[in-house]
Amino acid sequence: MKTIQKSYRFEEESFYQAEEILNTIGLTVSQAFTLFLNRINMEKELPFTPGIVKSAYRMELEQKIEELSRRTPTINVDFETGENVDEFFAE
Repeated sequence: MKTIQKSYRFEEESFYQAEEILNTIGLTVSQAFTLFLNRINMEKELPFTPGIVKSAYRMELEQKIEELSRRTPTINVDFETGENVDEFFAE
């Protein structure tokens, strides 16, 4: 396998913290980046969802759930009998 050498800039503290964590599991930073790039190539996407995307997705999902709950009537059912509890209490 042919390799290339590139230069990247990182926040110093973040780099050294990550390097320490990777060393505890027996990986160098270079090996970790190789794994990361291989996963991207295999999956054709990031191997994780960035936090900001998760937040936006969560907000969108919550909005859709709220909209559906406003449009969809709810029925309170007794799970043992299957009867509509709201009708029982209305009588």
